[in-house]
Amino acid sequence: LHWPRDEQLFARGPKLACPTRVEVPSFFYVEEEYYASRAVNMLVSDRVDLRWLNGILNSSVVHFWLLKRGKRLGSMLQIDTGFLLSVPIPMPDKRTTKAVIDLVETLLARHRELVTARSSIDRDRIERIIAEADTKLNVIVYELYGVTSAEVAVIERELGAGGTVR
Repeated sequence: LHWPRDEQLFARGPKLACPTRVEVPSFFYVEEEYYASRAVNMLVSDRVDLRWLNGILNSSVVHFWLLKRGKRLGSMLQIDTGFLLSVPIPMPDKRTTKAVIDLVETLLARHRELVTARSSIDRDRIERIIAEADTKLNVIVYELYGVTSAEVAVIERELGAGGTVR
């Protein structure tokens, strides 16, 4: 508590949060008040739609970039502000931005449903929707970064099963 943080980071409104030490990038979008310790990065911006940025930062491309260029602590990624600010972020057209945001909205809604799913059949159905949306999102992000099919194969082989948007 001796390092106070700007209260605006925690106030109601769009923001991204991500633990500073993770095995897989785990950025999550939140609009309600959300208080976190200094072990969690909080991103607030009015320059970019944070749902779009959420899709980009949780992508396989950024995960691979962080593994190769970011800071590591054993098997963990150390996602400090400096490394986060150095992640190259493409600037897409409005159609691509909308496609990413739509997929992120789908993922956010399905993850909320997954928490309250009562049966294994419902969980399996929701997990399939999540995996399909995550795959579509990664395809868009690969295209944004100009990743070739050979490079996609390298990324996917190295990462194994990709993460999903939170």
